[in-house]
Amino acid sequence: MSVRKKIAEPNSVFSITITCANWVPLFRITNGYHAVYRWFDHLKQQGHHIAGYVIMPITFMH
Repeated sequence: MSVRKKIAEPNSVFSITITCANWVPLFRITNGYHAVYRWFDHLKQQGHHIAGYVIMPITFMH
């Protein structure tokens, strides 16, 4: 379920975690990495700072 909220607390630190049902590798399937970077650009334009991030794609071994 998606939740959207305006970030109203100035000078705060937030953590965001996103998971996919059944561990489907959606970033790899959709080549969606650029969407993450565009979102970071949007946050920066709003005056927020990105302290760090991790994208952990799943690699299936057969």
